Amino acid sequence: MDPKKIITPKEEGAEVSLTPRPPKVTPPPLKDIDIDKGKTTKISYTIVLNRGQLYKCFRAFENIFEKSDVIKLKVIVELKEGVDSIWLRNAFEEPIEETGAIIEKEE
Repeated sequence: MDPKKIITPKEEGAEVSLTPRPPKVTPPPLKDIDIDKGKTTKISYTIVLNRGQLYKCFRAFENIFEKSDVIKLKVIVELKEGVDSIWLRNAFEEPIEETGAIIEKEE
């Protein structure tokens, strides 16, 4: 009988290893790291802003655009009151579309 394995009455017929197993370590995905330079190549943020903070952040967005051509934004708005779908289309969606930006509505 292997001295590293025992059979207990509770687990009759089952073998239990006494050798400890090392914990599993998951490395970060390599696709988001430039291996040659050790620099991050993909970043993701969740930013919660009010109107004043949004305007003050424009310079930060300009800064990041110097390193990239495209930023993908996800907009989640919590409205004080419900809005009409026609108003939403005219006031928000169409002006964005008119810039040539791609906008996809999530329902």
